[in-house]
Amino acid sequence: QLTYYDFEYTKPGSPADVESESMADVVFEDMWVDYDITENNKKGMRIHLKFSANNMKGIDALAAVYFQKKNGEKIEGKTGYRSKNGQLAIYKEIKPAYDKAVYKDLQLFIPYSEINVGTGKFDLRMKADIIYPSGTLIKHLKEIDFWFSR
Repeated sequence: QLTYYDFEYTKPGSPADVESESMADVVFEDMWVDYDITENNKKGMRIHLKFSANNMKGIDALAAVYFQKKNGEKIEGKTGYRSKNGQLAIYKEIKPAYDKAVYKDLQLFIPYSEINVGTGKFDLRMKADIIYPSGTLIKHLKEIDFWFSR
């Protein structure tokens, strides 16, 4: 069962990106994507994240990937693949078991059928973040631009 989270993305360096009062920190290492992967009989993209979560032992958090057009226009999500504000998004829950937890290959999958942009060729962007379940940003990780055709 997926849980929906209310989250408004802000650009890195904005006031919402200022360190919180907690000591939680994430050190980003890498992000890569495998295209045209089949999972549960659905074709899509597998997104890989490599990072370390520091001072987060026992803290509930989420790896979140949000999708939009390259011009910043939000892509509307369908059932099960959306934030509370309606943006196409995927989440994976994390709860580090150590003060310094290393995630060498955290994987998230999104079926192409969920990318609701119509027919044609589209210049899109995915943004990866680590957030609290409330939607508060812990760390912006990376943005990747990609072409999508249907």
